Amino acid sequence: MPRTAPSAARLRSRRARADPGRPLHRFEYCDSDAPHHSCSPNPATCCRCNHVGAALAILAACVRPRAARCADAARAYKPALADWVQQTPGTAVCRRVCTTTGGFGSVRWLPARTWCAKLGTKGRPRRCASCRQSAAGCNPQFRSASKCACGRRAMIMFQRGAARRLAGRRCSTAPAAAQKPTKAPGPDPATLTDKFGRRHSYLRISLTERCNLRCHYCMPEQGVTLTPSEKLLTAKEIQRVASVFVKAGVNKIRLTGGEPLIRKDLPQIVESLGDLRADGLESISMTTNGIRLQASLVDLIYAGLNTVNVSLDTMDSLRFQLISKRMGHHLVIRGILAAVDAYEAGHLDSVKVNCVVMRNINADEILDFVGFARIHPVAIRFIEFMPFADNTFNKDKFVSYAEMLDIVRQKHPGLQRQPSGPNDTAKVYTIPEHVGHIGFISSMSEHFCDSCNRLRITADGNLKVCLFDKSEVSLRDALRGGCSDEELAALVSRTVKLKKARHAGLDTLDVIKGLNRPMITIGG
Repeated sequence: MPRTAPSAARLRSRRARADPGRPLHRFEYCDSDAPHHSCSPNPATCCRCNHVGAALAILAACVRPRAARCADAARAYKPALADWVQQTPGTAVCRRVCTTTGGFGSVRWLPARTWCAKLGTKGRPRRCASCRQSAAGCNPQFRSASKCACGRRAMIMFQRGAARRLAGRRCSTAPAAAQKPTKAPGPDPATLTDKFGRRHSYLRISLTERCNLRCHYCMPEQGVTLTPSEKLLTAKEIQRVASVFVKAGVNKIRLTGGEPLIRKDLPQIVESLGDLRADGLESISMTTNGIRLQASLVDLIYAGLNTVNVSLDTMDSLRFQLISKRMGHHLVIRGILAAVDAYEAGHLDSVKVNCVVMRNINADEILDFVGFARIHPVAIRFIEFMPFADNTFNKDKFVSYAEMLDIVRQKHPGLQRQPSGPNDTAKVYTIPEHVGHIGFISSMSEHFCDSCNRLRITADGNLKVCLFDKSEVSLRDALRGGCSDEELAALVSRTVKLKKARHAGLDTLDVIKGLNRPMITIGG
């Protein structure tokens, strides 16, 4: 006789018998006066049903239910939640359900499998992101967050059962020298200035050519021949090359791929780049497809990551599989929401979502992405489809910035253009009643070559002065050939001065597509 699937009630009963301390469903709450489970030090918390008072129940059920959140409920119940937190100093800890404050009035409800009372960090040195000094140690009682040697209060964030310490963004008690590291002598402005007077202060470093997705606009259908791992830049070589560029005037570094989260030494790379802040580096960013973001975010923030860009081309899981030829849409959404949590808690400076718009593929979802920015404080950036070797680009799929703007303006006539900086690539717009904003990157229809300040280093160590230029200079060979930092800087300076005025001097899209590398081997 065939076995029937057990009912939901029977499954809950089994789980309760197997582990009496396990919470039932995250949306089931208890209003009874029965004694609560002994593992909870807070009498207002019930481990069996996640009941932590009306305010926290509504926060867990309504404000952050993974896929969406109710902004109205968040505004209505945050005052009550703040009162509850004030009455409970530090953190209300249940063995399996932890609630903690983010340090600046924001509140987190994050499930944890186990409780780490000593704030284990896997042996990593606890250092302040501002002054890079060791913190004062952990508090076994977890009554309050410990402080760094410079006086800045550390904050706690839970991720997959381990408590990690993250430095706060502001330090009102730190000495001025700790807040603002003394810079080295100013760089020579001519080193990274081309013959058209464009000064380059933004470096994009590709860490790998490998990726766990197969998006057709990035990777050819037949795949690509990957560079052997021994020919890729090592973590030490990346730090040395970045040091030369930072001393020459670069103040922003973005890590790309491929998929940078595939590299196991990514946190160490980010931390080594953080040591360049004393030389003038201001921001460390990363562009990712988001598949592994949720699992890696805490380590990266702890290492010194400032901003995150997540590539997401559709809000539909089936269409995601058609575009990327892989599953994992839900993982990308979780990664974005985890980054939004970190941003709202002050751990990240910004969260951006990049969407490559293609006609008859995802152009009908533009308004869906705009709706995502209505309830989430993210920057949605619509990117024009660009030609690269062996990708599926053709003019019929191309959607211009003007056409995308018209689609949004028809739905939201209150759309307002915001001022742009001299080197901004995105044309930023805000919409009333939207907590996020949108932007358009018009690389093809309205190029920004006149103000371009970007340089690229591929995963195999080649310097590209233009995204569309086939000419490259190997910095890897120079490094491994015994080149000094001064000789490397001179090589970079000579290469920068060869940069063309516009799109590598190429005029037609067909020529650009035919001569360039596949996007995945360049780095986004």
